[in-house]
Amino acid sequence: MNNRIRMISSVSLLTLGLLIALRTALAQDRSTSISASHEFRVCNTNGSYSQTIQAAVNAAQPGDMIKVAAGVYTESFPAYAYNLYISKTVYLFGGYTCADWTTRDSTIHVVTIRPTTTNISVIAISGVNGQTNLVTPTIDGFLITGGGGGNHGGGIRLNDANALISNNIITGNVGYLLGGGIWVQRGAPLIQNNRIENNHIEGSGNGGGIELEGTQATLINNVIANNFISGTSGVGGGIAIDGGGTVILDDNTILSNAAAITGTGYGGGVYVWNALVNLTNNVIQSNAANSAPAFGFGGAFGYGGGVYIINTPAFTLTGNTIVSN
Repeated sequence: MNNRIRMISSVSLLTLGLLIALRTALAQDRSTSISASHEFRVCNTNGSYSQTIQAAVNAAQPGDMIKVAAGVYTESFPAYAYNLYISKTVYLFGGYTCADWTTRDSTIHVVTIRPTTTNISVIAISGVNGQTNLVTPTIDGFLITGGGGGNHGGGIRLNDANALISNNIITGNVGYLLGGGIWVQRGAPLIQNNRIENNHIEGSGNGGGIELEGTQATLINNVIANNFISGTSGVGGGIAIDGGGTVILDDNTILSNAAAITGTGYGGGVYVWNALVNLTNNVIQSNAANSAPAFGFGGAFGYGGGVYIINTPAFTLTGNTIVSN
């Protein structure tokens, strides 16, 4: 057990029910506050508009806004061997209708993004290594599902960009080794007000819900639930943080994730290795480092059902509720 630190913070008096109720409060609609250079509209039931999101992204210039009407969009960008591919600062907002491009409701007017090539990520975002502030797109108000299994980040893979990922449902995706729902490599993205649930890693790996690799990411007010790693070993059923920092986890609900189905798992809810991290006001409940019982020496073991922190120079845990893991 050398240098293995299993952390359990003090239990808050707030109940889980109250915290989940607070998390349902509507976030400010950023689509009304952005001053975009140009506006593109996507509606696949009306030939007057772009038929795919990728077509609008290709036509847009940095600083443009893309509004997407309700529907199912199966995206493809074969020139780069991706599905939906973004490498510029554009602002994507779902939740409109073809008849109303002024008001939006992504809960009623659902915009689903699916992949054409189902064994890779639904959305790939690429920036500039060492200059992550040059590419800062927004992905807001979408249902992202059906991707992965052949690369990192089943739902979203994000490299070297300070993206804003907000108000999305990211579900039913599979990652290869890293990030069932989201994989982030470098950069300082803001991941806020999302539901990241029912994603997994096929086999052993890191981050059933989210894998953060060498980032300075901030995660605020997300629900990260029912994600898992299906193999005999894994780390971070909900979130795995590998290197980087400072990483901030604030006011998230991390619920019922599993770091391994059989074998040895570390950090059912959150796993941290060699990263500066601040965990504040999170609910981390009913997670499992390992979902199989151990039968004697050499059986299936898990370490840190809620949180597991190792080889980390500095971290803070403040006001978290870590219970029933």
